[in-house]
Amino acid sequence: MNFWAQSRQPHGAGRLPGRVPSGGTKIAPGVGVILEGDNWDPNVDPYGAGEEVSLDQARSRVEYEFYPPETAQASDGSIRHVWLGSEPSGGKTMLPAQSQTTVALAYASGIQVNVVPWVYGRDAPGFSQERNAAAYEKAASQGIGIDVAQIDAIPVRSEKGNGSSPGWVEVNLGTTNADALDISVIGTVPLSDLYDVAGSIIEQWLADHPS
Repeated sequence: MNFWAQSRQPHGAGRLPGRVPSGGTKIAPGVGVILEGDNWDPNVDPYGAGEEVSLDQARSRVEYEFYPPETAQASDGSIRHVWLGSEPSGGKTMLPAQSQTTVALAYASGIQVNVVPWVYGRDAPGFSQERNAAAYEKAASQGIGIDVAQIDAIPVRSEKGNGSSPGWVEVNLGTTNADALDISVIGTVPLSDLYDVAGSIIEQWLADHPS
């Protein structure tokens, strides 16, 4: 479970994976998915008790619009699994008051895309990509293997895979805290492929949210 803490950190900032030897354990950002190094399998339900559904069923059941990528490595035609999970409600001090649906997409290439709605503090500042970028840069400065970049002026952070231990790219997309999504692209493919997938998602979101 992930929270936008009142400490002005983006949603997944408390879930940074540390760089570990192949076969070790690290935590994927945002979704809190445990990456077990050599044992990580993109075709295994990342939620443990998620419900496997079709892509159309997922679209009809989530409370928000999500954007499956369309690249050579990840497209609707290469989806192997779609799972739905649940992000618990925020409780007394967090929003929203109700649980929200999470989505994980697994592709034949070995890439997995995870989409998690934000849970955030009642007094948290408004959504800001500038604030996200600042938090990403702070994490990168701590020397834990995190790189920061931009895709179409949207900040992203990433970690390169280590042998058979997967890498990841994370982006937060939204216009307000209430509609913000934490999206993680995970896989043992080259990091450039993960960036391509993240870029496809960002491109679709920007088309629906022109500045």
